[in-house]
Amino acid sequence: MSKFEDLMPPGTDALWREIRRLRDEVTELRAARSNEAATVSAGMFTVDKEGGFRVFDQETGFSAFYAGAGTDAETGESTGQTTVYWNRNDGSRFLDIAHFLETGEQVGVWRDRDHNEIVSDDRSGIGLSRPWLPIPGSYQFVSLGAAGSVVQYTSLPVSSITSEQVLWEARIPMVTHPYIDVYGVWGSASGSSNTTYRLEVGGETAGTWSTTGTELRANRASGGIGQTGGFNISSFFNFTGTLVRVLAQSSGTGNVACDVLSCYLRGSPPP
Repeated sequence: MSKFEDLMPPGTDALWREIRRLRDEVTELRAARSNEAATVSAGMFTVDKEGGFRVFDQETGFSAFYAGAGTDAETGESTGQTTVYWNRNDGSRFLDIAHFLETGEQVGVWRDRDHNEIVSDDRSGIGLSRPWLPIPGSYQFVSLGAAGSVVQYTSLPVSSITSEQVLWEARIPMVTHPYIDVYGVWGSASGSSNTTYRLEVGGETAGTWSTTGTELRANRASGGIGQTGGFNISSFFNFTGTLVRVLAQSSGTGNVACDVLSCYLRGSPPP
């Protein structure tokens, strides 16, 4: 039921009542603006003074969601980077926006219950970082050796690749990562040779590596001998049916190892 004074016709008293109401609303707004931290216990919701927004699971007490400034896992100090994450009801991380401490790039990550990274976008800003995807291919030559014999790896006589030849070929159904990597056995299987291998993607050279003399078993051909990180193929991102080939050219004597052990799409380092 309305108060008697509210039923009175407009006049001086009504004007003062409106002024008092507006003054109370302004006071309330000022209090809300200056609030540095708040907790709504019924909803398990908090806002900390650094600007973090957090929601807790009422039954377990675990933080279910957080958005705000990230902190270093070892020192606890602020990293100056925005962090967002969702936790399962057992407290394990499920989805989050993580960042590389060295560079500050942010990536979206899906994790398992042990906090291991399962799926993430690449820190370069192009495609996936994880999981790495294999590229199956086939050899374009018959390996040296008698029929029915057991060999440790495929090889060819130097005389068969004095001009560049295609050794291995594959197709990428869709390029989903910014880098490609190759493991293999390279170099002289016998004799002494100087061999240059070339990785070709989409008809363009993705990278090359060379070997002299001693056989290099299961060496990673990523950015050069002894280097890791893969060859950049980001210009082919989202291309379908992309041709991948490993070619070789050699000079010298004896036989050359030409064995691709694996080839896969990968993200930028660190892995």
